[in-house]
Amino acid sequence: MRSVCLINSYNYETYLEECVRSALRQTHPFDVIHIVDDGSTDKSRPILEALASQFHNIVLHFKQNGGQLSCFNTATQFVQPDDLICMLDADDVLPADYLALLLQKRQLMPADLYFCEPTYFKNTESPPASAARATSDLDFNWQISSHTARTHRTWTGSPTSCISLTGALFLQLLPFPLEGDWRTRADDILIYGSAIAGASKCYLPSLTIGYRVHGANSFYGRTEDPAAKLRYELKVERLFNTYCARFSLNQAFELLEAPARREIELVPDQLRARFHLPTDRAMTLQKYRGARRTLKKLRMMLKGEY
Repeated sequence: MRSVCLINSYNYETYLEECVRSALRQTHPFDVIHIVDDGSTDKSRPILEALASQFHNIVLHFKQNGGQLSCFNTATQFVQPDDLICMLDADDVLPADYLALLLQKRQLMPADLYFCEPTYFKNTESPPASAARATSDLDFNWQISSHTARTHRTWTGSPTSCISLTGALFLQLLPFPLEGDWRTRADDILIYGSAIAGASKCYLPSLTIGYRVHGANSFYGRTEDPAAKLRYELKVERLFNTYCARFSLNQAFELLEAPARREIELVPDQLRARFHLPTDRAMTLQKYRGARRTLKKLRMMLKGEY
């Protein structure tokens, strides 16, 4: 198994070197660091070329601008099925013990995709020194969430730099069409797609990465207007339609509701809110309301009122 860091970057000359060096200084070194530059017009290229000349495990890929998803799609040319891929945006940083701790977790809890929590920091602040995060929450491996995702459209994951996944899953999900839909927020492709495909997701609240907060963040701290939210919902609809067609899956609520309930019951109560899932009480009430509506409809049909 190769450990791979996949960095996507566009015009992040201010943060780029710190990001790359955070991947280089891992106590358990990455076998290879692939950096996909998305047609940057600033000084990113000379910064990257200078780093690559010093470190043999850096591999550079320069492409025309196409957005974040296009960078992910480009990576399918060099990802191998047995890789473990750690995603990283060029404005974020990995604590030095991140990969070592992640590999320890992987030995204990094999999964297709891992996600942890971000630690937010500003330019005037220092990123976390260690990936170890003090938390009372338990690491949890949700073995399957496909029915739940298709029923509730649940986004169970974290931002790009918090995600690691197997090369086999990466190649199952990508390349993905509709690159124009996902010039930003392409982590949705990994989060939604892995769920739809039936991949196992391991939540690691015990780990963290450094997520930089700055004026150019694509969506952190931003409030979308109603029209933008509706456009986003259309993108998600196209995403689900594409993957359901790819994996030959249906989206009929009446067929998905029961297995979705069983999937949700696998998740500990204390994680339901974090996973954007209904509680047992909410599901019971929903089921009860559904039964009442069915009985009411039957009564009306018997009376000839329906």
